Parts: sequence; structure tokens; C-alpha cells
Amino acid sequence: MSEQNNRNYLIAVTLMLLSGTGFATMNLFIRLAGDLPSMQKTFFRNAVVFVVALFVVLRENRGRKKWIRTKSEGFWLLVRSLFGLIGVLANFYAVDRIPIANASVLNKLSPFFTIIFAALFLREKVNKIQIASILIAFAGVLILSRPDVSAMAQLFPTLIGVLGGLAAGAAYTTIRHMAKQGTDGSLIVLFFSAFSCVALLPNLLFNYHPMTPWQWLCMFLLGIGAMVGQYGITFAYKYAPPAKISIFDYFNVIITTLLGIFVLNQYPTKNTIIGAAVVFSAFLLMYLYNQREYVKSKKNAG
Repeated sequence: MSEQNNRNYLIAVTLMLLSGTGFATMNLFIRLAGDLPSMQKTFFRNAVVFVVALFVVLRENRGRKKWIRTKSEGFWLLVRSLFGLIGVLANFYAVDRIPIANASVLNKLSPFFTIIFAALFLREKVNKIQIASILIAFAGVLILSRPDVSAMAQLFPTLIGVLGGLAAGAAYTTIRHMAKQGTDGSLIVLFFSAFSCVALLPNLLFNYHPMTPWQWLCMFLLGIGAMVGQYGITFAYKYAPPAKISIFDYFNVIITTLLGIFVLNQYPTKNTIIGAAVVFSAFLLMYLYNQREYVKSKKNAG
């Protein structure tokens, strides 16, 4: 690895760790904000991201009259935003009702759903390693969400958490498609945040729950966490390919678990630890395979 490639790799890893910390912080303040509707929390989360994304896009596209180039690009931006909004709402709902470590693991099912959707709609090939990783991941979720007498109330939020991972996987599949078409990443973030705010505004107006100064602070901080998480992972993949750095996305689960223990007094159960370990092993299997294929392709290119 050249000195420049090594420097880019270190930058990418740092950004991935920063992204994981951002999303973990977001999860914490979702819970600390208290008993507010998930839609209201989601609105303020995306409002903060929208302000930042608008500034970035205006700066990057200064003098450009047409941001969305074609009707097809507009359609895929809309599809990505719809699935992304469903994913965020489902994740917020799960974080509010089950331990945040569990919700974080469920949200990390998105890479496996991305593989499934990419095979179905983008006609990307699925190999035996990917199929095995998907089956292992779902086995981990079954262990993690295994209900007992005291945890039956967590079954429905767990299913909603799985739905969140599924929707996020669908959103990432559309992002992959748009990336191939040359759509700007900052525009994707801006369109998604703007779409979410517009879609959730009627509910906010007719079902607004008054907030205390502490809850306003939580709304701002969870929005900052989401912004750091989104931009961190977006720019990380500019410095290094997913095959080399995607494993660091699980840093989010570690930080979320630690915040749950030390701030919320949520200690993981045996099922949570075993289930998370099984899901992580599936992700590690897929990562090692992608890493091998990446090295192989670089040798062939050379």
C-alpha cells in the first residue's frame, strides 16, 4: 500500500469511527428526549440535517441552475427518500421501546437487505458467501429478539426494528443505483432531509407535543449526531472502498451499547450479546470475502 493510499485509508477509518459515534449519539438523545412521538423526533432530526445539507449543496453547486438533471434522477431520489424515511421512523420507534443496543444491531441488518434488493432489482449476482452471511445474520436476530415472559412487549418493536433495517437496505440499493448514474451524494442527503420534513410537517402541525428546554436541546443534539453520522460515512467511502472499511460500521453498536450501559443503565442480556455476536460474525464473513475479491481485482487490474 502506497503512502497516499495508507493516508486515505486512515482518513476513511477515522471518518467511519466518527460516523459511528454520531449515530450512537443520535440514538442516545432519541431516548433522552423522552415521551415524544417518533414522527416529531424524526422531523427535527431531519430539519437539522436539511440546514447543513442545503448549505453544502449551495456551496458545491454555486452558479448551477439545474440541480436534478433528469426525470429519472428525480424519481430515484424520491424512492430513496421514501424508503429512507420509513427506515428512520422504524429505527426511532424501536430505539424508544427496546434497549438501544438491540435497536442498533437490528438497524445494521441493512447491508444484508441491500444484497437481496440489489440481486432482485439491480441484477447483481449473489454468491454462496453472501447467502450464508444473510442466513447467519437472521439467525442472530432470532436469538437477539427471542422473547421470554418479561420481554413479550419487546417483540413488536423488534419487528419494527427489522423493518427499519429492510427499508434502509432498500434505500441504500437506490443510492448504489444513483451512484452508478453519477448523482451527487450531497444532493441525495439534501433531497432526503427535505422530503422527510415536508412529509412529516402536517403531522407536526396537527399533533405537536410541547417540548421542554431539555427536549429542544435533545432534538438539536440528535440532529447533530445524525448529520455527523451521515456525512461521516458518505465521505469515508470517498477515501476507501466499502470492502476495506465497512467492518468499522459496527463501531456504532459498541458505542451505542456503552452509552446504554453508562447513561441509560441498560445492561445487555445474554441473548443480546449472543445475537449481536452472531450478526457481527455474518458481517465479518461478508467483509473478509469482499476484501479478498477487492485484492484479487486490484491484482488483475495491475
